Amino acid sequence: MIPWLLALLVVGIGPLVNVVLGVLRRDRERGSLVGGVREKKVLGEVAVVIAAHDAESEVAEALAAATRLVARGDVFLVSDASTDRTAEIGREHGVNVVETVSPLGRSGAVVAGLTGFRVPQDYRYVLVLDVDHRPHPAFLDRTLPIFDDPDVVAVAGFARTDWTTARRGPLGRLVTAHRGRAYALAQLLLTIIRTRPNAEAARVLPSPARMFRTSVLERVDLAPEGVPVADFDVSNQIYRAGLGRVVVVRGAVVGTRDPDTPRGYVRQARQWAVGFWQAVRRNGLRRGPQVLGLGWFAVESVLTSAVLLALPFLLGFGLLPVWTVLLGVFLPDLLLTALVALRQRQPGYLLPALFLPLMRLVDAVVLLSALPHAFRDRPATAPWLSPVRTAQPPPPEGPWWRSRPAAAVAWLVGVAAGVVLTLRVAAAVSTLPATASEPGLVDAVFGRVAGFGGAVPEGMVPAAAQLAGYASLTGAFDRHATVLTGVRELSVVCAAVFAAGLLVAAAVLRLRPVAVAVALAAVAVCPPAIGVLAGAGPGPIAAAWLAVAAVPLALAARVGWKAVPAAVIPVAGAVVTVPALVVPVAVAAAAWWVGDRERAREVRRVVVAVAVLVAGGALAALLAGLGLVGVSDAAPIAAAQRVWLLVAVAVVAVGGLVRGRARAGSAGLLAVAAGSAVLDSDVLLATAVAGAALGLAALLDGTATERSAVRRVAVGVAALAGLAVVGAGAAAVLPVAPAVDHRGAADWFTVAAAPGATLAAPPLLVSDLRRDLRGRAPQQVRPEGGYAHYTVSPADGAGLVVARFDGLTARLADGTAVHSGGPDRTAAGAQLADNPRIQSPEEVKAVLRAGALDFRAMAVLAEIGAQHDLVVADTSKPVAENGSDLPDRTVVLSSVDGRPAGDPAVVDTLRAWVQAQRGPYAPSDVRPTGDGRAALDWRIPNPGDPAPR
Repeated sequence: MIPWLLALLVVGIGPLVNVVLGVLRRDRERGSLVGGVREKKVLGEVAVVIAAHDAESEVAEALAAATRLVARGDVFLVSDASTDRTAEIGREHGVNVVETVSPLGRSGAVVAGLTGFRVPQDYRYVLVLDVDHRPHPAFLDRTLPIFDDPDVVAVAGFARTDWTTARRGPLGRLVTAHRGRAYALAQLLLTIIRTRPNAEAARVLPSPARMFRTSVLERVDLAPEGVPVADFDVSNQIYRAGLGRVVVVRGAVVGTRDPDTPRGYVRQARQWAVGFWQAVRRNGLRRGPQVLGLGWFAVESVLTSAVLLALPFLLGFGLLPVWTVLLGVFLPDLLLTALVALRQRQPGYLLPALFLPLMRLVDAVVLLSALPHAFRDRPATAPWLSPVRTAQPPPPEGPWWRSRPAAAVAWLVGVAAGVVLTLRVAAAVSTLPATASEPGLVDAVFGRVAGFGGAVPEGMVPAAAQLAGYASLTGAFDRHATVLTGVRELSVVCAAVFAAGLLVAAAVLRLRPVAVAVALAAVAVCPPAIGVLAGAGPGPIAAAWLAVAAVPLALAARVGWKAVPAAVIPVAGAVVTVPALVVPVAVAAAAWWVGDRERAREVRRVVVAVAVLVAGGALAALLAGLGLVGVSDAAPIAAAQRVWLLVAVAVVAVGGLVRGRARAGSAGLLAVAAGSAVLDSDVLLATAVAGAALGLAALLDGTATERSAVRRVAVGVAALAGLAVVGAGAAAVLPVAPAVDHRGAADWFTVAAAPGATLAAPPLLVSDLRRDLRGRAPQQVRPEGGYAHYTVSPADGAGLVVARFDGLTARLADGTAVHSGGPDRTAAGAQLADNPRIQSPEEVKAVLRAGALDFRAMAVLAEIGAQHDLVVADTSKPVAENGSDLPDRTVVLSSVDGRPAGDPAVVDTLRAWVQAQRGPYAPSDVRPTGDGRAALDWRIPNPGDPAPR
């Protein structure tokens, strides 16, 4: 995806249009004092209504801000069934106070105040404030002149986050910066054009300090049934009824004390999102301004949220380059943050700027998770959220780890177990032998990264894309001795993600840290589990995706289905990576939907669960027909270890069915174990290990937390059985791959083979050789099966053996034709040995007389010796060729005409003479050896090259 297109989708088309129109059409919405400045407060002109619930810490400041705008008698406080001193504080400030008997909610409390105090009958305008709103003292000076236009029936203030009362911690600063930036950008770039003549639309954000003409209130329902946040719907009502315009006044600044904790922020954002979707459902997309405003904003928001949520998925699968995300998401986001910081002169935006895109992911999850409310008949409610920045005194006992040292130590042990698990996987990736499925996958991944191409094994396209994306991003192939280890590096990362996901999910579920530590330690000491997690393939990647999904799913077990949408992307990533997970995911979803016995009695839930199972089975059958379920993926463990591992997983899964909190996950885990037993593939083993670890932690926790004695005994027995099986397999030994000197073979091929020579190698080894020859001649290495001058392989084969390395043998395909024919080397060597102008030690003379020197070297020595006196100090060939039938091809001269052969002038003379020669006699190189001598080298001729005569 092109970066600018991604930026357009993420930022939105609407904001860009509004930037242009906002510059071209500046008007009184900037808050200029059209109509003059009010010189004094006018009694009976403006009423201020404040709704509050249990807000004794905030209400005093809210009333003080209101009384700076109007007289105390014009301020009305509605205490919505408060149980604290909210109403009492209002009376102490001398404002009008009314209390409700039962809670009415934010909008209901406002309506109660308007009706009870007869505000529409006694005032021309009413300003509605929340208890956390602080309007600027000049707020009415900026807004009342706007009402001189009879078409304006409502005015919205310009929100600005109050930084002075926000929490100082990293999360508090992050949440505050994100909310403040969202306010600024939304109001500057979105709302202006949508409140202009001929382009009017409903307000698209909950507005602070909403000010209405009281004459329109009788035709507007400020508390529509089933709508938790009425701001969206009220604006739609105004436009739908043709009552006038809603105007945003940029000069009417309202300080807001929004949530400064992640939990509070999510609650508020979700409430707004539900209100937005309820308004969309109630009003639809009728003709008129709503189509341009509300409808376009809804479509734009869904599209942007979908793109944001898909980014981790696209990055993980290597479908989107990292630089595209950096240029298309992070860079525009940073520029927007800088713009807001400069405009507001607020440096607090800069420190958390790099992490603000993560908050946009949270917004996307919240917005899409609230979408089902648009299609539900059940009305949504709006719980009170204020005060949102009430100071929480620190616990008197200090940090929790001081009061609970045993739990702190247990968590540290759990983290240490996770680190040990990751280190053991890291150690195994370089020692385990390649499985039957890894060579083809590794060659495809390396070929994609290095530009050689290559067919991806059937069913492994998603895994290959993720492996290639990781290797390309991190340069994994440059850090390891083999390409296989470079590909397996992602498995180490997946193991770390699995351990971290288990720890976080256990913390969210509030499992006992001792149980988590024991579960992670059990996996860390289990060699077969380490072997499964260390292999290169779709299994470990899918396990990592599910570990990420475990966190929001654990949160859903505590707070309900609201957290489930956050798990959709990682679960989808796991299923796409390993399509065989379709059935286990369907089983887990059905079990979660049915839940306990009470839910199982509901016919509708049972029907939905059965439908999910049927859909999952049908999809699995379709994928199986396409050959995507039974992916040929083998783990680097023995068959007996595989059976033992599946037994351990099944024991944990059956035991987990007893625990209510673990029932859904255990049902899915049992389906994973069954699938692994049925399929002739180990593709599900890694997810089985990951699920069994979390299940074992839940079982161990249940031995102490289950209320029923029968269940406590049952989960205890299952936990002990699982640990016993793990302990029985702890003595297993993983296989170790033999050493293979592929780098030595590559170096030898570089110096020994003639130009244009090709080298064929089997799968996996071909990638190692190409990587080793990068920058030299990687294109000369070809997969075995076609013709090549040389072959290198750990197994026996046809051809003349020319070199041996650790675990490898190099062969010349047509060596007999090259070296059996031609001149008699023995006779030629004897003549050289007796040549008085060519002096040499007895060892060299023996080589010459035996014909063990290449005939081309003999011919060159004879030619030079005819004109110069030579001393031949040594002859040799590469060490790897020792024991082969190849003659020596390197000649070392110690002197020429009495001068050291390594003298630069002598070397230059020899090189000039060599350059004048023709093949096949000319040596490939003339080089000084560093000890005053010079060496002449010849390469092995290719079959078909001119032979010496």
